Amino acid sequence: MDENISPKVSVVMPAYNAEAYLDRAIDSVVAQTVADWELVVVDDCSTDRTHEMLERRSQADPRIRVLRTDAPASGVFKVRKKAILAARGQYVLPLDADDALTADYIERMLSVQAATGTDIVLGLMVDSREPHQPIAPWQVENCPESRMLSGRRCFALTLNGWKICMNGLLIKTAIMRSALNEMDSRFSYSIADELLGRKMLTSVDKVAFSEAHYLYTRNPESVSNERSLRRFDYLRNNLELIDIARRLYGESSEEYALAHCQNFHGVFDAYRIVTRYSFRWNELPQEVRHLIKTCRKAVDFGVVKGRVSPRYYALLRIGFIPTHTVLSLLDRISEFLHH
Repeated sequence: MDENISPKVSVVMPAYNAEAYLDRAIDSVVAQTVADWELVVVDDCSTDRTHEMLERRSQADPRIRVLRTDAPASGVFKVRKKAILAARGQYVLPLDADDALTADYIERMLSVQAATGTDIVLGLMVDSREPHQPIAPWQVENCPESRMLSGRRCFALTLNGWKICMNGLLIKTAIMRSALNEMDSRFSYSIADELLGRKMLTSVDKVAFSEAHYLYTRNPESVSNERSLRRFDYLRNNLELIDIARRLYGESSEEYALAHCQNFHGVFDAYRIVTRYSFRWNELPQEVRHLIKTCRKAVDFGVVKGRVSPRYYALLRIGFIPTHTVLSLLDRISEFLHH
């Protein structure tokens, strides 16, 4: 592609040891019903055939641009950032290397953007396996094609449980880069991506929705399924979200309360990770133990009272670290009462 020509959409994709899924992801972009796109793929020093496959695909289609990190980034956020900064398009559309797009995805997303004039369009994230069940049923029921919600409302819908999904969003490149610029070197962990998405929502007036299908793959090798200390990184996001909600919306806002509820539940999720993967508390790195303790201390018990289970509330209020047996019992009771 001529460097002086700017495509309408830059699809940005981080890739690490993705040879099992890569061709499907790239094929889904090549098959788009609109041709005004580029695909910017950043290989994070893969050790399998990923780079070889990318070079072959870029030679076959000049719209595919391949970059590579100088050293392993140990997380998707820094890799995606490199792709975003290299993007030439008016809009950016993130795609993970193990996911795919339906053939009319970009066309439908651009159509909604043109009809609504919004800076962000969210597609419909569905399971890649038939019959393509939606990942966020709330979005299906409440956000039909071209519906618009405020950025603030969408931010709230990502707190204390994702009611909307942001994979495959279409966003003006300038807005995404502006949100990136607000994130300093502390945000090098993988799921800082989720924080970036939420920051983008807070920076726009309106967000529109499309029913175009983003095909999400449940990858058993993803960080969310591995026995790794990186699994605790979501706690960093939770602390940042409390601060964002406080600064932008105030301590009496619903967003602030939801951010605290998310942090409250996140602490118990951390305890579950410890017990599920047989991490010994005293053998966890000091940094991880400090992070969990910081999140527990950050809980505003006055704000979350009445919004969370009184059983979990009582345990966390007294600072009790639950064992696997206690957690299992509490979870079973909560599940029973919920049904």
